[in-house]
Amino acid sequence: ALALDTIKVEVAFYDAAEKSKLLAYPTASVMQALVATQVEIPKAEFLTYYLFHRIKLGTDGYRDYQTIGKKIFVTLAYLDECLDFTAQSICAHNQKGKQLTEISEHVGEAIGLSVMNRIHGLTEADWAPIPEQRGRNAKPSFDFQIASDGRQFVQVETKGSSVADNRVLSDAVKAQKRKIDDKKVKLSALALKGEDPNPAGLRYGTIAVVDARKDGNVRCFLTDPPPDQVDEKPARFRLLNRMRRLRDWICFLSPRSALAAAL
Repeated sequence: ALALDTIKVEVAFYDAAEKSKLLAYPTASVMQALVATQVEIPKAEFLTYYLFHRIKLGTDGYRDYQTIGKKIFVTLAYLDECLDFTAQSICAHNQKGKQLTEISEHVGEAIGLSVMNRIHGLTEADWAPIPEQRGRNAKPSFDFQIASDGRQFVQVETKGSSVADNRVLSDAVKAQKRKIDDKKVKLSALALKGEDPNPAGLRYGTIAVVDARKDGNVRCFLTDPPPDQVDEKPARFRLLNRMRRLRDWICFLSPRSALAAAL
């Protein structure tokens, strides 16, 4: 029954300026269609993507979408008395909209990735974690994942916020937008010097905003960080990602498989 339940998401352009820039993207018509209606995301998909960041652990229990999908009870435990599932969407448990930072962050990732899938026709097999650099000289990177739809490289900077009423562009949401803009400036400077560690043909910023209204929907604002020039071929990258996923499954079932070694 859980897999049949859906979460309604209202997709919106952050403002007129961001809308103008995003409508220059090849996916403009898809975005306009999503903004004109409500997106319905299976609850199981949301709960799985909430834990998607754990792929970076490199453990068998959080290897990919399928293995994480078997642990959605972990997400439900995390969200207990932090987030409520309503008859149509999700809302903050606290009537003032206050939330733990880590909850907002991973809700932002889950909603952002789900919306990107629908804009570019992607699946969980198309996403690969962006390696994070650490230390004093670490270069910035987009928050979460990189993918290819076969034509373009896609990166998304996912943010999340919890407010009393997400129909109002609150200071908390504006602060998340500034964070995306700040990273955009840093990455643009690196791109000019040819030093961007993770260039992408299309970049998006998403801000998922949950509020305390029991009769409201979570909103996902779209913003437009600038793209980079990429030398890698998108179709090849997509094929390699899917072959890696196949290799991981074969290795799990048969660690000594010659086919897995070849892949």
